Amino acid sequence: MVDAMVDAPVDSAVDAMIDAPADAMVDAAVDAMVDAPMCTSGVTPMFCSNGCTDLSVDPLNCGTCGTSCNGGTCQSGVCCGTGTTNCGGSCVNFLSDPANCGGCNLACPSTETCVNGGCRPVCSGSTPDVCNSACTNKLTDANNCGACGTQCGVGQVCTGGTCVANCQAPTPNLCGTTTCTDFQTDAAHCGNCQTACGVGQQCITGGCQCSGATPDTCNNACTNKQTDLNNCGTCGTACSAGQVCNSGVCTINCTAPTPDKCNGACTNKLADGSNCGACGTQCSVGGYCDTGACVCPVSASTVCNGACVNTTQDSANCGGCGVTCTGGTTCKSGVCCGAGLSACGAACVNQTSDSLNCGGCGVACATGQSCTNGVCGCPYGQTLCGGACISTGADPNNCGGCGITCPMGQACVSNGCSATCPPPLTKCGTQCVDLKTDSAHCGSCSNAACTGTTGCDDGACVPVIPVGPPPAKCTNGGPPLILPTGGSSTCAGNIGATAFTYALCSRTDIGPLSQTVFTDAYNSTLGPYAPGMKGGSVGVNGTVSDTAKLTVGGDLRVGGAVGMTMKGDITIRQRLYDQGTLGMAKLLSVEENAFIGGTITASGTTMGVITGTLTTPTCTGIPAALSFGSCTAGPVSVGAPCGTALDVVPVRQIVAYFEDPAHNDNATIGLSKTVLANPTAPVRLDLPCGYYHLTSIGGSAPVTIVAHGHTGLFISGAVNLSKSFFLDLDPGATLDVFIGGVLTSSQAISIGNPGYPRLSRVYIGSPTCAGSGTCSANADCCSGICTAGSCSGSGGGLANSLKLSGGSSFLNGLFYAGLGTIRISNPLEIYGAMFANYYEASAPTIIHYDSGAAQNGNECPPPTACESCFDCNNQACNGGTCGSCASDADCCQPLRCVNPGPGGICKL
Repeated sequence: MVDAMVDAPVDSAVDAMIDAPADAMVDAAVDAMVDAPMCTSGVTPMFCSNGCTDLSVDPLNCGTCGTSCNGGTCQSGVCCGTGTTNCGGSCVNFLSDPANCGGCNLACPSTETCVNGGCRPVCSGSTPDVCNSACTNKLTDANNCGACGTQCGVGQVCTGGTCVANCQAPTPNLCGTTTCTDFQTDAAHCGNCQTACGVGQQCITGGCQCSGATPDTCNNACTNKQTDLNNCGTCGTACSAGQVCNSGVCTINCTAPTPDKCNGACTNKLADGSNCGACGTQCSVGGYCDTGACVCPVSASTVCNGACVNTTQDSANCGGCGVTCTGGTTCKSGVCCGAGLSACGAACVNQTSDSLNCGGCGVACATGQSCTNGVCGCPYGQTLCGGACISTGADPNNCGGCGITCPMGQACVSNGCSATCPPPLTKCGTQCVDLKTDSAHCGSCSNAACTGTTGCDDGACVPVIPVGPPPAKCTNGGPPLILPTGGSSTCAGNIGATAFTYALCSRTDIGPLSQTVFTDAYNSTLGPYAPGMKGGSVGVNGTVSDTAKLTVGGDLRVGGAVGMTMKGDITIRQRLYDQGTLGMAKLLSVEENAFIGGTITASGTTMGVITGTLTTPTCTGIPAALSFGSCTAGPVSVGAPCGTALDVVPVRQIVAYFEDPAHNDNATIGLSKTVLANPTAPVRLDLPCGYYHLTSIGGSAPVTIVAHGHTGLFISGAVNLSKSFFLDLDPGATLDVFIGGVLTSSQAISIGNPGYPRLSRVYIGSPTCAGSGTCSANADCCSGICTAGSCSGSGGGLANSLKLSGGSSFLNGLFYAGLGTIRISNPLEIYGAMFANYYEASAPTIIHYDSGAAQNGNECPPPTACESCFDCNNQACNGGTCGSCASDADCCQPLRCVNPGPGGICKL
């Protein structure tokens, strides 16, 4: 301790005193000696500002206090940077300093340099690299190939720093590193490493070539264009199946089963229709080659213009070559026939209706029978009795059936015996006849029959309009009428069946009725009319405005949402359907069930009785004045009893179709279309079966028309009558009258027969017609003639579809005016039915509904498919087929389903 204090501090103090000014030196020395701690010798011999340290290694006090190495190291009191070492006071890099290479003072010779701490020669030029202290070239040195110490194998050389095979003759060329070859001969490396010769090629003098059996090249492959099927003669020329390549040309190689060659193809001349027996011999179209000869099949055995044809069916060669069917005809059994016709011999016949060829050629029906749907039998409405077809509806010896004879004093009417006849018929012996039209009893039962060219008109024998013999189709009344209806065809009986299911139907309203309306029913196919029979429903899409008594023998169906308010007594003998409200102000009687969709009110001393069940939305709040058997709460839906606009019969379109002479039979019997437009003397027209067109019916003289078969009368304009008019038909006949305009009369008229009113159907197509002025169709004109947009004739127009204002008329049929008004101002008693857009009567109306109308479709061919009950003669339509009904909903209103289920039938 003493020695240290004497030696170190004293020496330092002495040095400071020598170097510093005297006072400062003295002060510093004194301070240092006073303040400095005592440092140990050896590890930290010196005291600096941060304490005792070793100046030889302290990087912050390197050599002297305060000398910092700034990130370097302190080596023996000298600051040296990273990677350097203090050698004798200088910092050197042992890795690269040639004077200190690997250590202090280890100097390299002047011809060498220091690399990584070792002395190495300085190399350049062709030997730029150093390996094992010697200069070399790693790109070529087999002992240092690419890297020092990498030695190439035996037989290898270093090329580009990679050991590769040492290629010499005869394989002097190198591909890759190990493959020696000869670019002049190697097919895998021909000319260079990348070129490989194709299949069959050889490498000759560095080029790929074909030779020997495959001397040609196609698609880089050797072949022989003389024999190659895919490259015959030229590359890509392929021979067809069955061919071979011979000397560069494709030739056929024909063998069984096609041993023959024709036009470069193999064939069999015994069976080839294009080379039959010899090349180029073509058989007829439809023919074939049989053992080298052309023949036609049995089904087309005649050759016409190079084709085998069946002359019994070919419309271009019908019955013989070149005989062409025209005018819409087709070839049937060698004869040109129209649609629906078949050939029997040289004649075209309708086998569904031709009594000489019924269902087949030569199948003749017995005398009195007719052909219906291809089956012999009696015409519709007649029965085979004792070998003869009898109209049992009017025959007193077969009344309603074979052998049923009417008692003395009775006549046969409506398939039943009766002591009286319905008006306007009179009992003459055992028959009910109309003395106004019956030429055998004209005027009275005792009068002689009209003879010669006269007939009965208004009870007097008058001249008849001369016509020719009936059309050939009219045997036994002829076929039923088929009418165009909106793009399809419908049997007239089906139209009558579905249009007239009500005694009275209105598409809008009925009334106001200032007089009594009464309906009941009978069925003219089952017996004569008898008072008190139920049936004869009334339907209205709107409402009923009644001011007088209304008696309905069947249902009353009111489809309007308003419902109805009673102003007169109403008696309903079957059911009441009322979509809207019911306001009772008079007596109401419903003998069966009632369905009322709205509220029920009563006023005054009214009284109502519903014998059956009342169905209404709520059974509370019903007036005490209304009694009922029971009440069921539930919704009520009546619908439109008289159909929608889509259901209206297209009368005008039907008339327009038959205005065309090609669609009517006028020419066949020599009938003029204007013959009844303005007759000046009484006249009678007898019409056989068929379709007949008139422009109009009018004039100032009585007119009688009588139908003698299934007859259609189509009138373009109006039937405007100022004299008596009679429209009648034979028993077993049907009469469908379509009036494009309107029907009006100021005189009493008689239409149809009360013995069978269902067979007289009158359809009226317009609500009005014009006497003059502009028009777009014949039906717009009362004259039925519209020329260049103007009506012919003159005078005022007619404003109602059906208007009767003169005397007591007899309407005994089914009357339809779906687009206009039926207005009656005189008492009317009708056997049949009325259908109107609107019905108004200022006089009493009595309608005895002929319920047989609902089965009018029985006169038609049976339906093959259906969409609704309307297509099934009012029976149910199930899945497109007419069949049994399961409920009332399956039936057309107001028919009911009797015996629902299998065998269920829709009936009134």
